[in-house]
Amino acid sequence: MKFSPLIVSYLNGNKFSNALQIPYKEVYEEKNRLEILVELCRDKRVLHIGCADHLPLINKKIEQGKWLHALLCEVATECTGIDINTEAVEFMTRELKLKDIYHADITQALPEKLIDRQWDVVVMGEILEHIDNPVHFLQQLKHQLQPQASELIITVPNSFNRLFKNDIQRNTEDINSDHMYHFTPYTLGRVMYKSGFTSLELLVADRVALPYPMKLTNRFKKIFGINSQYSTKYFATLIAISHF
Repeated sequence: MKFSPLIVSYLNGNKFSNALQIPYKEVYEEKNRLEILVELCRDKRVLHIGCADHLPLINKKIEQGKWLHALLCEVATECTGIDINTEAVEFMTRELKLKDIYHADITQALPEKLIDRQWDVVVMGEILEHIDNPVHFLQQLKHQLQPQASELIITVPNSFNRLFKNDIQRNTEDINSDHMYHFTPYTLGRVMYKSGFTSLELLVADRVALPYPMKLTNRFKKIFGINSQYSTKYFATLIAISHF
């Protein structure tokens, strides 16, 4: 999905509305976030920012085949990992015996060994919603990596999905306790434009539980080999692709 020129004029701040309505009429095939990231990074040089994930979850995700850094290492020609969590980096290097892993704050300076490296893709999977100041972070990221990287891929939870409606109806918030922000397709686009990433494409992934009638329709379509397609609100993850 790409925003229309009219919506872009709001994303870049040239226009303003206190009641902007954006209909998301496009439909998307059912896809998995990890599968999409793996395909986007296949046979490329990858810099994986926030590579550790939550330390207590690493072993479990490895057992399930869902730890993103391991999946990227399998398909990339090179896969460099950076994380700000010292303990997690030590675990990855000492216990998992991984190489090309660095402890660093990417907004301050690159580790000396990475200063002359080049990457095709920079991946930030489920990181931005944990950052104190997303715009400042992305501005610094662009400043640090623009000479050395070509493409940026960001994934965040999609707050425009129907699960949030269910939470509201139950008057209950179901959330990762480390999250600071919610993102919709527009607000993610707004943050990225404000940060200087203006060539933007959005994808969605990770279908949420469907109502029974749609689930039944989906089963019949699979039987007959038809790809099921649903609107933005039926997916839990937003994927933003831009260029440095």
